[in-house]
Amino acid sequence: MYSTAVFKKDRMIGQIDDYITRGVLWIRDEIKLAHVTARVPGERGNITSRMIRAHTDITPKHEKGRWKIIVNVTSEHDIILNGTKLDLLSERNIQRIETELEKDIKRRMRSALDQLQKDMKVDVFGFADAIHKKYPSRWRHLKKRWNDVFPDLPVELNITVKVRRPGMNFPPQGVPEQEVKE
Repeated sequence: MYSTAVFKKDRMIGQIDDYITRGVLWIRDEIKLAHVTARVPGERGNITSRMIRAHTDITPKHEKGRWKIIVNVTSEHDIILNGTKLDLLSERNIQRIETELEKDIKRRMRSALDQLQKDMKVDVFGFADAIHKKYPSRWRHLKKRWNDVFPDLPVELNITVKVRRPGMNFPPQGVPEQEVKE
């Protein structure tokens, strides 16, 4: 298993596993290749997708004296494996799959935030840079307290997944046609 070293002020403070690293890359808008596997509730088997493209926007907000970060992710996917009995030409099934893919990406990102923000207390996400860029005058005052503010900074995650190509136009392999769910 691979791990990623985490540094704070030129000193290594720990390591994160591949799952957490992927969450960090989603937040930082540095994800280039990803396969996401999701389980649709009420169905046996998994759906695996390949990310075609993704984009992340980090927006800092300062309202009523409190800081907040909003992370918006849009991601487009192709279905590369259908291990369920779902008909992927059904719009309702595609929406269910998109919802589960969104949940999986959100879990990865939330795990990364929990470990790096809450436990390690290191801003590898670029939140300080986003605040500095949008609110330069307020950043001068916040900069001194950033190490105290960052661990408790609320982060809102908004993920939108769109399945662009659902795969081949025939029932899942090995499933009798009368058992395919529309």
